[in-house]
Amino acid sequence: MTSRTHTPHTGARAILAAVAALLVGAAVAGWGASLLHAATDGTVAKLPEDDRLPMIVVALGALVACAGLILALGYYTGARIAIRAVEHRHQAVLIGALWGSAAVIVAGFAERATAHLPGAWGSGPLNNIFTGPIEEGVKLLLPVLLLLFVARFRDPKLGFWLVVATGSAFGIIEGLGYVLGDVLAFLKSGDGVGDHVIAAVVGTLNRAGIELLHPLLTAGAAGIIWLAAANRPRGQAVLIGIAGYLGAAALHSFNDVVLGGYLREANVLLAITVAYVFVVAVYALWYRPQFARLNAHDRRAR
Repeated sequence: MTSRTHTPHTGARAILAAVAALLVGAAVAGWGASLLHAATDGTVAKLPEDDRLPMIVVALGALVACAGLILALGYYTGARIAIRAVEHRHQAVLIGALWGSAAVIVAGFAERATAHLPGAWGSGPLNNIFTGPIEEGVKLLLPVLLLLFVARFRDPKLGFWLVVATGSAFGIIEGLGYVLGDVLAFLKSGDGVGDHVIAAVVGTLNRAGIELLHPLLTAGAAGIIWLAAANRPRGQAVLIGIAGYLGAAALHSFNDVVLGGYLREANVLLAITVAYVFVVAVYALWYRPQFARLNAHDRRAR
């Protein structure tokens, strides 16, 4: 029932596509930012009409970079788990993409509510400790409900693929918003074209890499959850599933609080460099091991 779609060149093609998307996207975003000439107080509402087209160019560049990296990951993932042999995979992508898009909004409202907490918990880097539990929980909510109540989604590979799509859609949309926010923050008196370009290029390079964490973290947890549900007694499966969710949430919050918060405040370029190392570590130690586990389960099930 399975077919081998992974070849020695699959990884190389995925890496080349990701690097090309990253460079092209950053270049396009930087070009769009170079066309901006307005000085505002950094709010979208005060962006002059003649700067809207350049901002669309910036958004296009951010989209190319964020989507390119995430789609390259999806291409490689699909090859490694032979997803073409899995029924209902297209349905899983559609449901995952729709839910990932909606999850951005749901998580946003939940995170906004944490701003009312007292002291440092309600603002600054420490407030980001809540983003891990909230975003990982929201992304997994619908997929886990499908696992519980729809028989076809109990297939571990299909469930994993569903969550890859969910995290991918979430990451692309969130990344686009962050890049635009970075550029708008530099549209103020005293900042020139160079500042706009740097904000767009650095913001694009930063967010495109960081947004990979959404599919990596959530799908890594999904692999743990779905395989436990398929192979363990119910009580053990629940405990293992909770542990998988908590692991993803903890890694997510570590990135947001430490790397994207305190370290970024101290040194932006160092924070970006360390963040990329963190993304690679999450891929190697959290996400990639699920390939072998899913394929092994598939072989046993045949």
